[in-house]
Amino acid sequence: MNPRDRSANGKHSGPPPSRISALFALAVRHHQAGQLFDAENVYRQVLAIESGHFASLHHLGIIALQKGQPQAAIDVIGRALAANNRVPDCHYNMAFALQTLGRLSEAVGYYRQAIKLKPDYVEAHTNLGNALSELGSHHDAAACYERVIALKPSAEAHYNLANALSHLGQLSEAITAYQRALALKPGLVGAHNNLANALVAHGRSDEALIHFQRALELEPNLVEAYVNLGAILLQQGKTEAAAAQLERALSIDANSADAQANLGNVRLAQGCLDVAEQHYQRALALKPDVAEVTNNLGLVLAARGEFEEAARRFQLALARKPDFIDAYNNLARVFLSVGQAGNALDALRRALAVGETAPSKALFVQCARVLPASADVADLRSLLIRALAESWGRANDLAPVGARAVKRDRTIMALVTRVMDAWPSPLPADQLLEPAGLAAISGDRLLRWLMQSAAIADVELERLLTAIRSALLAIASASEDGSAMDAALADAQTVDFCCALARQCFLNEQVFACTDDEADEARRLRDGVVAALASGAAITEARLAMVAAYFPLHSLPGAGSLLERTWSDAITEVLTQQVREPAEERILRGAIPALTEVDDDVSRKVRQQYEENPYPRWAQADSPGQPLPFDQYLRQRLPAAVFQNLGKPQIDVLIGGCGTGQHAIETAQRFVGANVLAVDLSLASLAYAKRKTVELGCSNVEYGQADILKLGSLGRSFDLIESSGVLHHLADPLAGWRVLLSLLRPGGFMMIGFYSEIARAEIVRARAFIAEQGYGSTAGDIRKCRQALIAGGMEFSNVVASGDFFSTSGCRDLLFHVQEHRFSIPEIASFLAEHGLGFVGFDLDHFTLQRYITKFPHDKTMSDLASWEVFERAYPSTFSGMYQFWVQKRP
Repeated sequence: MNPRDRSANGKHSGPPPSRISALFALAVRHHQAGQLFDAENVYRQVLAIESGHFASLHHLGIIALQKGQPQAAIDVIGRALAANNRVPDCHYNMAFALQTLGRLSEAVGYYRQAIKLKPDYVEAHTNLGNALSELGSHHDAAACYERVIALKPSAEAHYNLANALSHLGQLSEAITAYQRALALKPGLVGAHNNLANALVAHGRSDEALIHFQRALELEPNLVEAYVNLGAILLQQGKTEAAAAQLERALSIDANSADAQANLGNVRLAQGCLDVAEQHYQRALALKPDVAEVTNNLGLVLAARGEFEEAARRFQLALARKPDFIDAYNNLARVFLSVGQAGNALDALRRALAVGETAPSKALFVQCARVLPASADVADLRSLLIRALAESWGRANDLAPVGARAVKRDRTIMALVTRVMDAWPSPLPADQLLEPAGLAAISGDRLLRWLMQSAAIADVELERLLTAIRSALLAIASASEDGSAMDAALADAQTVDFCCALARQCFLNEQVFACTDDEADEARRLRDGVVAALASGAAITEARLAMVAAYFPLHSLPGAGSLLERTWSDAITEVLTQQVREPAEERILRGAIPALTEVDDDVSRKVRQQYEENPYPRWAQADSPGQPLPFDQYLRQRLPAAVFQNLGKPQIDVLIGGCGTGQHAIETAQRFVGANVLAVDLSLASLAYAKRKTVELGCSNVEYGQADILKLGSLGRSFDLIESSGVLHHLADPLAGWRVLLSLLRPGGFMMIGFYSEIARAEIVRARAFIAEQGYGSTAGDIRKCRQALIAGGMEFSNVVASGDFFSTSGCRDLLFHVQEHRFSIPEIASFLAEHGLGFVGFDLDHFTLQRYITKFPHDKTMSDLASWEVFERAYPSTFSGMYQFWVQKRP
């Protein structure tokens, strides 16, 4: 960006013209020779003769710019333009002066006028682009640079265009433009550095490293490149290498706030909280208003359990940068840590209003899951619908709060009350399905999304749906030709509701209570549909949906022919769930390899249970979000823990007992460079897992049938082994743990999940009740047992509140398992000591961890198992899910 020193004479009058011409020519010679003082004096002599002499005014303005006096240039060039506004160079130089002073909007106007007078004015197009970029008008700036390239291609023009495209988020186009710049000028340092940044943002970190290193070869003291290189290495989990690059940056410029801040990020990732804080404080001393550093300092404080001060830092970061989504998310995490789910939800609403990022969506699901029963959830409807429809997280986590929100509808709650008061006697269909009530139920979008996404985890809604199913069955069976049904269920909204009900019953495996008469009626309706399939007769959609609400459609003879008929979208979705997908699983089942024999008696019984009832039956996994290096993930999950980093960009993972694949898929998506082997006893479960893996496009998981007790013959080893909720179903759980341990590489990690003897006390009582009453593990007995447990009131309230209680496979796993062991913390501690395993920490919610550290402030790393035993006895429901904990094998 330079002033244009061109001689451009305007018209002037008055005697003596020869004298003026001679003086002006002398001034120009001085000017061209760099003799600015002499040139200025002579130009002023011309102006003493003719005050409006355009060229002298213009050239005086150029001299002022050359002397670094932009305001003086503006004054004199303004006088020149008053004398003659038709010279493009004069407009250009006025714009240049204004731009130098930061008066960008005014500069843009003069650059545009210069271009209007001279459309091929390359320098004006370039500087107009620069001014627009500074104003944030990157789209218009890009258009300027494209015009420059068309007029006079250069490396700099391509570089400027690339920078504008990067700001616009058009990374692919920006990368191409940087590459074109470097093709013309391979030594353009800024292009290497910025190309590397674009490649990082595009997920091509390995390529980016090459360009950062090339930038440093060209300019060894380029601090920005060292900082960016360190940031990439941290992203790849190479914390020591990242620290080395950032230390190098600081050796060149100790006052680089960016280097200090990024080195703080590295130390935070390494768990060195005090050192990280020091770097963040130094960065803030250099740049006090950087919101990102303030936010990261808050992360350090939160990791140390200083939640009040952490919240203050996050709020300060938001005051500096109101659209800072990460700070809102971190503030929400702090509120969750201190049990303020409502405040956390408020922070997330603000985050989602700024931008709907995956972390904010996942945190919303976490908040919704732990909202207290007293919280007002009426205004959460729209967000809950979106969370279910767009798979923000596990649908099962949203089921309880979703049910509460549905029951806020007065019409629906009135029906719930009537059904509950009459239970177990049925309400007459005309009372239950009167127009207003049926419209409220069938038109409730949240209820419909819940029904087709997760088992309804609410006794009152379950009983309402059970009663409605029975009433709809009665209508559907009223006449053989279906005329009565057609009249009652002609409304498309009601048919869609019947389809959602069918999908709900498939998800919960027909767990709803069902009388013998109702079962007989359902079988007659089913037999009529089977006959129609055999004869090719028409089948009404409502009738088919009601059959699907009692029997999985793939169990019907000739069910495949249903796929050959034309149906509405709602019925098509039912057929996908109940016919297409089971058919896919049958095909996938045959391709899953048997990695070991399954000949242990208990293992065979467990396998049979899960062949009959694959567990869990799920529709949605956790939102994958941005995958992280394993070390970084574990540091975020357990910030106070002490462990030695794996330091590997690629990790081999074993999931011992993957069930239907939900956890295996989430693990594969969670970690950078993860290669996952997932094994299970049950082929039915593995086929379900494989289908969902293909559906979600997760390519880094392989499946195999195997018994954990026989995995020693596998001939492989792993960096990470996860086995949650599996070992306690073996004949000898500790023997299975030893087998897994033999497959773990030195320095590797295990995540183990065991049932707690203390937390399972009510489950043990329920199992005793089941044995006393003589309930078996058939679907019919499970349905009857559930109703008896619900009737037991407070005695089994925690059992009934469990999400697993609301599906056949879940209830069987929870209460009817063929093999169950339970553990205590001392037993776990004994095994760890015997095998030299380092206890890293329990995987618990933030609120529980905060409660623990408040009770045991001496245990900064939260790893004292003796203290945890005391804590569990004080809070017996702490491990109601399981003991889920991380351990590390000695390197």
